[in-house]
Formats: sequence, C-alpha cells, structure tokens
Amino acid sequence: MPAFHAADNLTEKLERALGTTTPLLKEIFFDFAPFLSKTLIGSHGQELFAGGLTALRQASVAVELVMLLCSQEWQNSLQKHAGLAFIELVNEGRLLAHATRDHILRVAQEADFILSRLRTLDLRRHADFRLMSTRRQSARVGAEKRVGQVLAAGCHHD
Repeated sequence: MPAFHAADNLTEKLERALGTTTPLLKEIFFDFAPFLSKTLIGSHGQELFAGGLTALRQASVAVELVMLLCSQEWQNSLQKHAGLAFIELVNEGRLLAHATRDHILRVAQEADFILSRLRTLDLRRHADFRLMSTRRQSARVGAEKRVGQVLAAGCHHD
C-alpha cells in the first residue's frame, strides 16, 4: 500500500508541476502531428509519434507525456532530428525577444515624448487661464468700483 501512495503522490506532483504546460505541449503535438510523425523516427526506422499520440489522448496526460519524452527512443530521435530545429527555434525566440524589447523601448520613448508635449501644453493652458482669470478679476474689481462710485455719486446728488 505505501508504494501505491508514493506513486499516486508522484502522479499528483507531475500533474501539479506540468498542469499549465501539458495542454500546450499536447496541442502542439496534435497540431504538428503530420510533421512530427515524419521527423521523429526510431533507431530501427519505426514511427514513434503514432504511439505517442494514442498515449496523449488519455485522461492523465502529464505522466504519459513525461514517459514519452524521457524514453530513450524519443530522446535519440529528438536529438538527431529536432536538435537543429530546436536551436533555430531558440534563436528565433531570442530575435523576437530583442525585437519586442526594441519595439517596447521605441513605444515608451514615443509615449514619453507625447506626455512631455501634453505636460507643456497643460502648463501653457494653465498659465493662460491664470492670466485670463487675473484680467477678468481686475476688470470686475474695476467695474465694482465704478458701480460703487456711481451709487455714491447718486446718493450724494440726492
């Protein structure tokens, strides 16, 4: 019984560790099945991928996926046939990462430039508003003085 629990615990650990990766790998395997079935060939010319697909169709995918990828035939075939493709994929990923970083930097610089222009425009508008408010306030004060003088003159005249 203890060995059963240890194996069950290992399965749970695998499911937990590969929970998000397993569906992605499974989808990649099914999407590229025609190419992978031609590429992944065993040491004696046998097709490795067809057997792997049937194992991946079952419910507990993480364990089958680990067993599949860790098998000696798959390791040899992946190393022999997919090694260069994997290196190219890594290089493409690096190029894409650099291009993405450069694009993000350009967008950030452009956003900084736009925000700087908006800040300058806001400061200018704020200064114009203050000037206009000061002029209107002085005009109102002047008008109130004139009204006060007219009223005072009217009171003195009576």
